[in-house]
Amino acid sequence: MRLPAVFVSHGSPRLVLNGGGWARALRSLGLRIGNLQPDLVLVVSAHWITRGTAVECSREMKTLHDFHGFSPELYRLSYPARGDPELCREIADWIGAVCVENRGLDHGAWAVLWHMFPDRRFPVSQISIDADKELKDHLALAEKLRSFRDRVVLIG
Repeated sequence: MRLPAVFVSHGSPRLVLNGGGWARALRSLGLRIGNLQPDLVLVVSAHWITRGTAVECSREMKTLHDFHGFSPELYRLSYPARGDPELCREIADWIGAVCVENRGLDHGAWAVLWHMFPDRRFPVSQISIDADKELKDHLALAEKLRSFRDRVVLIG
């Protein structure tokens, strides 16, 4: 079965605390995706821009608070998700990316995952955006990632 690829706007980090319709919609989407039992949730976040493509290959994900000027309660939040280093290495090898460890999840990822998968039952990872690539290169990368759509949910 082919798993979904979805785009979700993370908005302001404050939305993690505010809940409301945005949080309910993400929770509903997470329940539907969760019923498909993915092996991995792979997030492309606009907050991880690199030279070359990288995949976060850690076993345990740190929570990055990569924002400034928000209320102290946001900086105390933690989304300690687990990763799947073996599957992430397989993905990185297939797409020609490097594996990095101990980077963690930036708020472009965990702020969305917070509501989609509050129980953190699925391994998660991130893939960076290569600043040196053109649109055609990003589309070619997406085509390569298609090979994993039977096991991996892609979130942009």
